[in-house]
Order: sequence, then structure tokens, then C-alpha cells
Amino acid sequence: MTLVTSLTGTGTEIARKNTTMTAPSTLETLKRRTRKTMSRNGVALLEHASENNWRAFYALTEHWKSDLTYVDNELNFFRKLMFDYFARQIYGSLLEQTRRLSTQETKIEKRRVALEERILDQNAALARLMENPFAYNAQACKDEQEALENDFVEFMKDFRQFKQNLFAVTTEILKSEKGKTFAFH
Repeated sequence: MTLVTSLTGTGTEIARKNTTMTAPSTLETLKRRTRKTMSRNGVALLEHASENNWRAFYALTEHWKSDLTYVDNELNFFRKLMFDYFARQIYGSLLEQTRRLSTQETKIEKRRVALEERILDQNAALARLMENPFAYNAQACKDEQEALENDFVEFMKDFRQFKQNLFAVTTEILKSEKGKTFAFH
């Protein structure tokens, strides 16, 4: 026996019937209904929309971590290339250019490490926020995500510029007389 609820003009009438309910289950109804929650600041948030945003932000930070790992590998390769393989072929103006590259590389590496730490912190904050939307200040997390995105874009622009400078110096080294003998031995 199931309870069937129907609305009339004056109130709710409950009738008992020996039939099964044809209305959607409570779970299905809840899935379709937009659930609202209140944040600590009293601002109504669409729970499912926020969770999707946090998941998208989390995926983006994971992508950034991967990109920074790749940058670290490239920097290690560039260090070996310049300072292990080409060190003997560098002289004159190329020596000065290499010193500038070394300074640039050191700054890039420091920025990479600092950015990676911030991304790891943001990643952890996003994970906490997805677990419990009230455990962390959502607006601060969103602001940090925006700042990280801007800083990441600037970092990647600077890294690309560094690579262009490195390739230019490497090309000059290989075109020089000592570089030519080095390249063919």
C-alpha cells in the first residue's frame, strides 16, 4: 500500500491506494531540482554550478602543474646544453650573451618554483572546497585562481622569450668557427 498525495484548492488530501506510485522517485526529483546552499557570507550559491567550477579550476591547476614539470625538464636540458656541451666554445660576445641567459634562466627557475608552490596550494584549497564548500572562503579561492592564471600566462610568455634568446645564442655558437668544429666531431 502506498500513500498518494494530491493537492486540492483548500489543502492537501492523502488517500491510500493499493497501486504503485507512477511519480518520479524522490532521488530523481532531487537530481532535477536546483539545490541552493548558503555560504558563510549569506550569499546563495548554486551548489552544482559551483562544484563544476571548482572541478574545472582543479583540472586547470593539474594542467598547469604538468606544464611546469615540462618547463623544469626543458630548463634542465638547456642548462646541460649551454654549460656542459657549449661551455668550451663560448668566447667574446657570446660569453656575455651566455651570462645574460644564465641570469634569465635563474630568474625563470625561481619564478617557476614559486608559481608551482602557489599552484600546489591552490590545488589543495580547491580539493578542500569540493569536499566541503563551507570549509574555505570561495571568493578568496576564485580570486587566487584568477591571479594564478594571469601569473601563469605571464610566466609562459617570459619562458618562451627566454627560449628564443637561448636558440639565438645557440645558433650563433654553432655558426662560429669553434662551434663548427664542435658540431662535426
